[in-house]
Amino acid sequence: MKNKEIFSKENRDTLWRFASTMLADEEEAQDVVQDVLAKAWSRPFPMLNPKAYLIRSVRNACIDRIRNRKLFTDELPDLPDTSSSDHLHDADLVRHAMKSLTEQQRMVLHLKDIEGFSTAELSKTLNIPENQIRVTLSRARKAMKEYIEKEMNYGNQ
Repeated sequence: MKNKEIFSKENRDTLWRFASTMLADEEEAQDVVQDVLAKAWSRPFPMLNPKAYLIRSVRNACIDRIRNRKLFTDELPDLPDTSSSDHLHDADLVRHAMKSLTEQQRMVLHLKDIEGFSTAELSKTLNIPENQIRVTLSRARKAMKEYIEKEMNYGNQ
């Protein structure tokens, strides 16, 4: 990836989508991406793998923000209120299902299924063995499926 490609709109959008998935907050995700890109701007080039560096940096920044949230609140993340009989719209249902995953599951699922990274790329980028990537991805998909099925069948009982 060339220097100017690192700061391209396409790359910024990828980083923002990833941060949004991790944080479940679009404005906070924008802040994280802006901070990471500002730091990358000041780093000497060439980096061995700029995209991996940026994704790992966004990941670390998101984890830091999540940890800070937990220091200030004991509340659970926003989950849908299943007491109402109204079904969530499909996109909302998927968002809520993603929120119910662990941080690692959410990260791997997003990068693999939404951003299209290969298992080998994920392994290198996240410094996680490929077998663990596959297991995490499988568990994340299963948890998503179970969550969505539960929500879709809730009103039919």
